[in-house]
Amino acid sequence: MTSKRVLNLLESSAQLVREAEANIEQCQEVERFFSAWQQTKMNTSLFYLTNFSVGLIPIQTLTGWYEYNKSVRVCGNVSQRM
Repeated sequence: MTSKRVLNLLESSAQLVREAEANIEQCQEVERFFSAWQQTKMNTSLFYLTNFSVGLIPIQTLTGWYEYNKSVRVCGNVSQRM
């Protein structure tokens, strides 16, 4: 009777080890999936932000050029600009 209990206990512990390993593998898969999703989300956000910034460069350049020329015309020359 005692040896049967020991064998049963060993089988149960082996089953628990297999289940724990399977659960660890599932957690690692979830972590990999989330990491890939997060990376994709970040790349998409950076893509749109970069395109938005590149779209604003001509506007900023023209505004800067206009303000520079406006201040030169008002003051008379470059050395008197504020």
